[in-house]
Amino acid sequence: MLRLFRSVKSHYSHGSPRRTEYWYRLESPRWTVELSARIVNKQDRVAASLGEGKTPSFTVCNIRGSRQAFDNLLPLAGVENFTDRNYQEHLDFRSQNGIRV
Repeated sequence: MLRLFRSVKSHYSHGSPRRTEYWYRLESPRWTVELSARIVNKQDRVAASLGEGKTPSFTVCNIRGSRQAFDNLLPLAGVENFTDRNYQEHLDFRSQNGIRV
């Protein structure tokens, strides 16, 4: 029997951009495939006097899978950010190429 799960979470806190996460999971008794996406809105309301800078919106997509090999063994593999796009979290003081600024 195959089952499809869908989950959506929205987060918003003062000072952080809105973040929405989606998960889609397809599973059977022996295997699971999961696709997830994290969507973060741009942040342009910043306190420049505190050194904050604006950050653009971004989406990070991930895929994971597992297969029950034995009763006590469940190998899991996945690729995070499989679109291989550079992004910057708000209040992360590194540039998009990973260099601290």
